[in-house]
Amino acid sequence: HGASWYRGMGTRESAGTAIFSIVGDVVHPGLVEIEMGVQLKALIFDICGGIPDKKGFKAVQIGGPSGGCLPANSLDTPIDFDSLTKAGAMMGSGGMVVMDEDTCMVDVARYFLDFTQKESCGKCTFCRIGTHHLLHILDRITKGEGREGDLELLERLSEDIKRGSLCGLGKTAPNPVLTSLRYFRDEYEAHI
Repeated sequence: HGASWYRGMGTRESAGTAIFSIVGDVVHPGLVEIEMGVQLKALIFDICGGIPDKKGFKAVQIGGPSGGCLPANSLDTPIDFDSLTKAGAMMGSGGMVVMDEDTCMVDVARYFLDFTQKESCGKCTFCRIGTHHLLHILDRITKGEGREGDLELLERLSEDIKRGSLCGLGKTAPNPVLTSLRYFRDEYEAHI
């Protein structure tokens, strides 16, 4: 139908549609093409059928392994480039992992950081060594060996990695850690 037709969908700043791979705790996982600007709750509950087994929604991790984890009070967030970035997530590769009330967000952050740490090419120190240290701290916390000051260290190290890394992987690898700390800090504190 042409560019004008396509730009007629979505928002002014994020025109058109986007394709997402929705996985995790939803009734209907799969590939979904939506108009930009649709709210998260419409995608998760109306299009994907909500959370199975009458469980509560806890979070959605958006943007692939380097994306951010957004809580239930973010369900009104429109799915577009600017709104997701402002909330702490990103469009990224179009991956969405929906999580129910039983999910441990500290484990989620450790899981995604484990992936991105292994993907580091090793060229820059911040990414190669920084993500290794982040993962080590998260491993300790998930094993019940967390220490006073670990949360502040996670935040400071994450910000240093974002600022000092040379490529997009390093600059975004700490996102799951930072957003889960921002929105689910009480879970980290309970582990420690």
